[in-house]
Amino acid sequence: MRGRKPVPMHLKLVRGNPGKRSIRGQPEPQRPKQLPDPPDYLLPEAKAEWRRIAPELSRLGLLTLLDIHPLAAYCESWARWVLAERLLAATGGKLTVMSARGSEMPHPLLRIADNAAADMIKFGSEFGLTPASRVRVGGGGDAPSGKFDGLLA
Repeated sequence: MRGRKPVPMHLKLVRGNPGKRSIRGQPEPQRPKQLPDPPDYLLPEAKAEWRRIAPELSRLGLLTLLDIHPLAAYCESWARWVLAERLLAATGGKLTVMSARGSEMPHPLLRIADNAAADMIKFGSEFGLTPASRVRVGGGGDAPSGKFDGLLA
């Protein structure tokens, strides 16, 4: 009886890794020894979001040196969304404005807020910041305890 032939690396990359076993030859991204500061180019509101969320992502092992800029993009999208929503609220919640031709049109801040929210969800899902993506990333919290927990430990 012959053993199974190993799957070539390029096919694993194309097919994915359904067995979730580690793929040899691909080192794990390096985790920072200490929590990185937010990048200087972020808006103040984005830096505040970084300081709020980065410690938890680091604690869960979801923040590596490769993740700094995608996390910055999430934080910047979050700040842009908050700013657009605050400016909309300052208009009294008015959702339309008059166009140059004199007809009503959607307030331009609505598009900015919608685009920022979509970007925020897209980037955030990569870090497990939505309920559905949390399951995929594996940061769904502690599993409920059962009567057989610890039996094989």
